Amino acid sequence: MKTQNRSLVVRLASFTLLAIICVVSIVLAGWAMMPSKIVPAAKVKEQFTQETSHFYTWRGKEIHYTDEGEGIPVLMIHGLGGSLRNFQKLAKVMPHGYRILRVDLPGFGMSDFPYTSADTVNYIETYRSFITEFLDSTHVDSVYVIGNSLGGWMSWDLATIRPDKVKKLVLISSAGYDMKAVATNVAAIFEYDVVHKAMKKGVPEFVTDRAITRSHFNTALITNEGRKAMNAFFNREGNIEHMFRLVASRQYADTSRIKMIQAPTLIIWGKQDQIIPVAHAENFHRDIPNSEVVIIDSCGHVAQNEKTEQVLSSVLRFFNNSSASALVAQ
Repeated sequence: MKTQNRSLVVRLASFTLLAIICVVSIVLAGWAMMPSKIVPAAKVKEQFTQETSHFYTWRGKEIHYTDEGEGIPVLMIHGLGGSLRNFQKLAKVMPHGYRILRVDLPGFGMSDFPYTSADTVNYIETYRSFITEFLDSTHVDSVYVIGNSLGGWMSWDLATIRPDKVKKLVLISSAGYDMKAVATNVAAIFEYDVVHKAMKKGVPEFVTDRAITRSHFNTALITNEGRKAMNAFFNREGNIEHMFRLVASRQYADTSRIKMIQAPTLIIWGKQDQIIPVAHAENFHRDIPNSEVVIIDSCGHVAQNEKTEQVLSSVLRFFNNSSASALVAQ
């Protein structure tokens, strides 16, 4: 009897999964038949260029960044699927005395990725070279770095290869540990061929809404402007294809390098982060000798947007402090 019950449960589960796959496939197939939502890069540039925007050519492709203020250089690096707008709120409240550099990583926002005819791309080396060359092009000899998610990975990696440049490091819900599981949690949908084919016509608004909602604990803070900007950047020509290729590459961080970090490090995490578990904060704290942790309650994956004032307070205290130490909770 028990064997029969287990068999029935398995059949029901298989049927349910099959039904879900069929429904999703039908929805995506219908979407694929609709007119393309892909937006020309020139149109996105016209709509979203800011007063502090700068554009330059890197490896034959256009790169977008903003440069604001004077003083100690602070580089802010966004996460997967994001743009420099992910640090807009924090940049606006930074006090005088800091030069704030925000950059759209190649393949995101309004920056192009330098694809060539080669089939294989070493994304880790390409982004590593980009960050170091970006600092050189903006005449930055040393810098404080703040990175969120994928940008956190880029930030701590920079600290390991250029310890002479990174004087202080802030990681906000940083990627690094257990990357395969994190990637599956974040971007498993990108691995299905039917999704890839459907998305060639552009990203539906409901997909953008799902992505931005998962990154927030308090969804009331998500503005219509933010939703529209994210959807526009997803649908900018070349961006969504880049994301598919990046996810499919399965190139993950070498976490053994984290122990090489010499810069004082502040680790900030939203307690309710649905993208990268808050437990990863302690992993970074364990492996980075001169580090401290701030856990922020009622907060998701983008603390710099949800809890801007708390993040600002922690960051300024850290920038003005010569050492980092204990575990702190807010």
